[in-house]
Amino acid sequence: MKTVRLGTRGSKLALAQSHIVKEKLRIAYPDLEFLIIPISTKGDLDLTSPLSEIGGKNVFIKELEWALLENRIDIAVHSLKDITSSLMPELKLSAFLQAEAVNDVLLTKKKLDSLDELPLGSRIATGSMRRRALLKKIRPDLQTLDIRGNVLTRIEKLENETFDGLILSEAGLLRLGLQNLISYRFDPFTFCPAPGQGVIALETRVEDFFIEGLCDSINDKNQAIKSKTELSFLERVHFDCSAPLGLYAYLEGKEHIKLFGFLASEKMDRYIEETLCFPIEERLDAAKVLSELFLNWRKST
Repeated sequence: MKTVRLGTRGSKLALAQSHIVKEKLRIAYPDLEFLIIPISTKGDLDLTSPLSEIGGKNVFIKELEWALLENRIDIAVHSLKDITSSLMPELKLSAFLQAEAVNDVLLTKKKLDSLDELPLGSRIATGSMRRRALLKKIRPDLQTLDIRGNVLTRIEKLENETFDGLILSEAGLLRLGLQNLISYRFDPFTFCPAPGQGVIALETRVEDFFIEGLCDSINDKNQAIKSKTELSFLERVHFDCSAPLGLYAYLEGKEHIKLFGFLASEKMDRYIEETLCFPIEERLDAAKVLSELFLNWRKST
């Protein structure tokens, strides 16, 4: 029986996502064996330094990409939001799995019916510049604190440390069966998600047509349209994880795609929000127009 090797980060969330992929592939190809291989990344080993100081989002995927190039794995399972806009030329993204949820959520020690119930000056932990900027926009009284670590580590810190709330992705909590911890769900049309949030992406070697075909069989075509549009935008702007950027592509009916983008200034005292609607076949034009709007705005701030 042929074995196909799935490479993944070693966190519980990354492993849960790899098992989702493995099960989809196992159902589609019962005559193949699928083996999950955990790989430690720089981002997993350094849990204290800000991401912007140790290489940005790239620190979560580089070791997986080298494992692909060295033929130690056949498929790299990623959270799409961890992928930089430019891949190594020998590698490609071969599948996108639909996100169960794209929005951010707030975890607090006490349940909330609305964000207004958070006391003035509450301390909210997040490792994301985007989330900090969006919080400042909607609740400028709130204090934000930096936090690193995997989902379970962050939740443990919420229980044991002195901050009042923690912002995470809902998709990750759903995959870990921890949705009961959610106190408040942010509306993605006002609290713009990160590009690729909630999406699982599969990376393979270029011209490994057998493995590419396996991935294509579980690819969600609508999600691929949305994700490739977001990646096209990212390729044009070249923003890193220090940019307070949100981007949400979604389909409007069967013929149109909408791009909702958010960008804050470095000091988070100014921001731009734009929503564009284009025919699906012109989606790359939409990414180009939005990127030019944001680049011109950033130059003016």
